[in-house]
Amino acid sequence: LPHAPPAVVAPAADVDARVTGVLRFSYAAVCDATGGFAKSRKLGEGGFGEVYAGELIGAAVAVKKLTQARELGEAAGMDAREQLVNELRALGVYRHPNIVALIGVCVPTADDGADAAPCLVYERLVCDLASRLHPRRGGDGGDGGADGGAAAAAAAEPQPLRWLDRLHIVRGVVAGVQYFHTADRDRAMVHLDIKPENVLIDEHGRAKLGDCGVAMCVEAARGGHGAAAAGGAGGAGGRLT
Repeated sequence: LPHAPPAVVAPAADVDARVTGVLRFSYAAVCDATGGFAKSRKLGEGGFGEVYAGELIGAAVAVKKLTQARELGEAAGMDAREQLVNELRALGVYRHPNIVALIGVCVPTADDGADAAPCLVYERLVCDLASRLHPRRGGDGGDGGADGGAAAAAAAEPQPLRWLDRLHIVRGVVAGVQYFHTADRDRAMVHLDIKPENVLIDEHGRAKLGDCGVAMCVEAARGGHGAAAAGGAGGAGGRLT
């Protein structure tokens, strides 16, 4: 009898060598975890792909299936592989309580078929900030609705955000941004796409930054003007309040 493909496979050669602690999943395992990317599992859609709820290695996850360049990615001249590498560099290296946890990556092979696309696997959170600010219209799951942007959860119990909750969320976002900017003394990671849809909320009300597909790495900020683009140009949204 044929054996099912392993959920976790060996690291890919094309994954940035600096990324550690990130699992690599087979495409078959990711498809199985999301019911073949079933519509009923869809949490939302962001600038770089669709996000699906799933179960992998015994954990509730959000799987972002990356699509070809569009919106911000198109403006930056980025394709799905570049988006994948950007997110791996940002979330695979930078770990913080206010940044969405990246669990793993899936890089499909030619044997997986023409419809296969790179995937990122995140922790699944409760909702995004957009769905809390505007519960009637819901959120798009952002990254991570990926990270778990289950807009339905917020819509089911539309509770207005108290000012104390808002302050807690803003502080969390600031902490995540500060970490991106200061964790490495020789270079700063700049998110470039901060907006309510890309701020995810966990079950404790903690805010986490997600969707780092256009992040830019600014090298040697103190000693020169050079910037190594780990992503493309973009603007940080000012729509958190």
